[in-house]
Amino acid sequence: MGRNRRRKAHNKENKERRVEDNNNKKKVDDVKIIDLNSKLKDDEDEGTPLLSKSVGTQVSVVENCTSNGTQTSQENTKLKTTQSPEPHLIGLNPKTKPTLRHRDYYLHYLCHVCKTIPKSSQKVSCAKCKLVTYCSMEHKREHWPSHADVCQALGELFQQTNFKNVTPDDFRKIRVNMLEQCEKAIERPLEKSEKEIILYYNRCFECYERDDNLLKSCNICKHISFCKDHAIQKNHDKYCSSLVVYRDIVLHIIGDDLVSIYFPDTFSKQFEEVDMKTLCSKETDSDLESAFLSELATSPLSVLRSLKLVFGSFKNVPGKLCIHVIGAENDFELSAIEKWEIFLAHYLSCSEIILVFIGPELFQEGSTHFTSCEECEVWNKRIIMKFHGNVLYHDYVQGPDFVKPDLICSFNPGIYRSTGFNQTDTWEETIIQILRQDVPVLITAYTEIEILKDVERIEKTAKLHFLQTPSLNEFSSLKPFLSFVNDEVSPIIFKNHFYTVFKKC
Repeated sequence: MGRNRRRKAHNKENKERRVEDNNNKKKVDDVKIIDLNSKLKDDEDEGTPLLSKSVGTQVSVVENCTSNGTQTSQENTKLKTTQSPEPHLIGLNPKTKPTLRHRDYYLHYLCHVCKTIPKSSQKVSCAKCKLVTYCSMEHKREHWPSHADVCQALGELFQQTNFKNVTPDDFRKIRVNMLEQCEKAIERPLEKSEKEIILYYNRCFECYERDDNLLKSCNICKHISFCKDHAIQKNHDKYCSSLVVYRDIVLHIIGDDLVSIYFPDTFSKQFEEVDMKTLCSKETDSDLESAFLSELATSPLSVLRSLKLVFGSFKNVPGKLCIHVIGAENDFELSAIEKWEIFLAHYLSCSEIILVFIGPELFQEGSTHFTSCEECEVWNKRIIMKFHGNVLYHDYVQGPDFVKPDLICSFNPGIYRSTGFNQTDTWEETIIQILRQDVPVLITAYTEIEILKDVERIEKTAKLHFLQTPSLNEFSSLKPFLSFVNDEVSPIIFKNHFYTVFKKC
């Protein structure tokens, strides 16, 4: 895996499954800001972990999986030490390609059946709820059997609710309450696309008017609308192209397409001098390809930037480096897991890099140790990856497998939230254990308000010394998701968009 070899990646998106249990619904906190971006995280992070071809040869999956494709705690993935050949791909091993169907998506301006943008003369809306669009009466009738129960509930809820000129926070609370009331009315969990009907229906982004006859949508993105009394926001150009990319991503997922991505020499030589957008633009003029490329690269590059802040230069990074990744998830930190080797092993001169992924939602357990790169073998470098699933960080720290870190990372953790894994607040003890390690900490967030609230909560435990105050991350992902937590500020969010690096004083 030399520096001059190009890396090809296939991003294959898979269907998310239904919400399994009504009891797992998130409660609304009328005092604090509601973060439904976390609640709907699985809606946004489409797909199962994308294992590289080389890592795919190292993973032996236990056959007795649950019916929805996930493994039980007793049926964890076992990792074996092997050496993969060159060249290898980041993406799904085609021989083990899953057969799960993709989930449905809702965008108010797309025909809900065929996902085309109907012309004005063709457009047909659901007569009862008035929230779903079709390109023809035929597609409206085709969708009706699966839409009927939720349609009646939504029609009644929207008729009973006054949205006009409420505050943005109240508007969020109203929509969360409608999610819960709708599920009670239909006596089943809402599909993710049905949740999106409530969260992202067509309305004036200023006063929340929803009468289609009074609304005019942006001619480009089609997503943002305003009524006759409100002009489109001046800063809409800032988000318009990203909303188009989001639509392209949805159509890409539904269309079962593949996106080819390369990790070229520029990534290994230029990243310190530019930002993610510039890096991606050097390799492709496709916004869609840039979105997927940046999603893979954002976390390793954020770590590298943090290491430079901590040690002054890469030359000062210790020869044996250990990094803890807290709250790791299979579909983000472990997606195309080879990305960590591609970036870290080829930027740093460390002889040994240990990456410890810890999180209650991880499927993997155990460790793998591989040196698939010929140059790494020549340089006597090795990457060791350890996986601790079904465990919280403060429990891992006090367990027998603990390894002292040089850097602790947590990507988009939402530390400020009062409800987290299993609807409980597990961060208090974890914050204490993070600070006890007395090492630099990297935290990222989707939005500025979230990163500030994360820091505010941590500062209640100890005084912090900032190596990087909360700031925009130059190596943020470029893959957009629809926003909920601050949609009055921006209709889209990005992973790792803001970051901070600190130590306990």
